[in-house]
Amino acid sequence: MLIYFGLISCKVVPVFHFKEAFIPKQHIQQDIQALSPLRAVQLLNWPLAKKKLLEKYPMIESLSISIAAFPTITIHVYSKQPWAMIINENQPLLFSYDGVLLNQNLDDIELPDERIMMVNSPINFIIEHRIKPDILLILQGISKGLSDMPLFTLQQLILTDHAIQLVEEGGLIIEMGTFDHIDDKFKMLKYFLGAHRNRRDTIAQIDIRFPNRVIISRNDETSKNN
Repeated sequence: MLIYFGLISCKVVPVFHFKEAFIPKQHIQQDIQALSPLRAVQLLNWPLAKKKLLEKYPMIESLSISIAAFPTITIHVYSKQPWAMIINENQPLLFSYDGVLLNQNLDDIELPDERIMMVNSPINFIIEHRIKPDILLILQGISKGLSDMPLFTLQQLILTDHAIQLVEEGGLIIEMGTFDHIDDKFKMLKYFLGAHRNRRDTIAQIDIRFPNRVIISRNDETSKNN
């Protein structure tokens, strides 16, 4: 694509700074190339064109323009990072931290390399390709709580309309109960796991649904030995 900058013909080159296959790179490239009608006003309309691109592709984190290699103009495209995968009715939906759906119109996707939060839920809390604000705050609170527990590796989060359940990779189940006081529950869980770190393999389930109260269930093998 060429934009005429005064009397100089400028070549515009999009550069993509992501590897995720679920980002519609080809469509974004086509829309960037379609900027050629703006050449009459040179690059003064770039802020408007940028705004339209970000509105059309909410999975884009940012766009920046560079004329360091003038007369080649480079538009750098950065995507939002995968944060959580929500599985509803066997359909995997990949979201960024701000709740934006990243894999729109794609049923089959590859999991990103980085670890993301896996959420299994029978309820639909997606509106217009975004997580509902109240649910997003809950998920962000859970994500923060998990990040403060480096020795706890989440396998999946099960979210119903009234309760939260965490399942660790080793099979340990955490019953968190309702959506209230998530920060306090994680503080209590972190303290309990730290105090019982040498006996974690004997615990099958931890119930922290009630304030200042931890209920544990031992696994079958431990119960038989005791």
